[in-house]
Amino acid sequence: MKNFNKVLAAMSTREEDKKIAGYLDFLSPLLGIREVCNFHVFASEYLYEELNEYSPGKGIEFIKTIEKNMAEQMDGIYRHISKKTNEVAVGRPLHELKNKTETWGADLIALGKPEKGHSTLAKKVVRHIGTNVLVVPDGADIKLGHILVPVDLSEHSGKVLRTALDLQEKAGDEVKITCLNIFDVPMLPIYNTFASEARFGEYVRAQNQKAFDKFIDQYAGEDKHRLECVLLEEVIDRPSQYILEYINENDVDFVVMGTHSHSAFDAFLGSNVERVLTENNKTPLLLVK
Repeated sequence: MKNFNKVLAAMSTREEDKKIAGYLDFLSPLLGIREVCNFHVFASEYLYEELNEYSPGKGIEFIKTIEKNMAEQMDGIYRHISKKTNEVAVGRPLHELKNKTETWGADLIALGKPEKGHSTLAKKVVRHIGTNVLVVPDGADIKLGHILVPVDLSEHSGKVLRTALDLQEKAGDEVKITCLNIFDVPMLPIYNTFASEARFGEYVRAQNQKAFDKFIDQYAGEDKHRLECVLLEEVIDRPSQYILEYINENDVDFVVMGTHSHSAFDAFLGSNVERVLTENNKTPLLLVK
């Protein structure tokens, strides 16, 4: 697994920022985190300029105060990460995050998700910034006992699965990992050839099971005994609904998935990632690009 050496932690200056910091510190031995930059974007450019016009340097002094307060808030949380910095930029959040990611060379962006808020920034980061993303809901527990890996059987999903297996190996055998694949039975007249729609459904499931087994053999190899493989048929709604239900019904406390589709099954990822981001309020989500 590629180490996530440098992490850009997008901070909102809320008390809940401590949850992001605590979770990053918890994951640092597993993800290979060596350096964290706590990064806040002060979005009111107008106010910043007004302060500088009112008194030269007043805006800069205000930003330095935010940095100082953020450093005090984070003090003592990063026990396993020796190198940490605090920085405040002025501008549009997405633009500043993208610029910092590219200039600093961040391997991972970490963001929080308010329990009663929205995930607009997280969705924009996933869409427009080409690096891995970790989303930590306010309601998440800092633990790792069950990892869920939704896959679409693409090559990129294989990379995602390997990332999860390497994470599990570092965490220990007590961590369970589930690989989830969701398939649908197309509504085609061809099922008449099979005498019944039920027969056609059985055939499609058997073919998908065969493809799933081949995928696991290829990307898990000798480690496949460490996996629980689950194949579900999509009957109603989109795959995201099945992912959310599986998270809620099976004590999943960490999800690793791809950020967009790398196969013909475009419905599996893309908008489904956004729905999982929006409706999942308890489980941290690692999106691998």
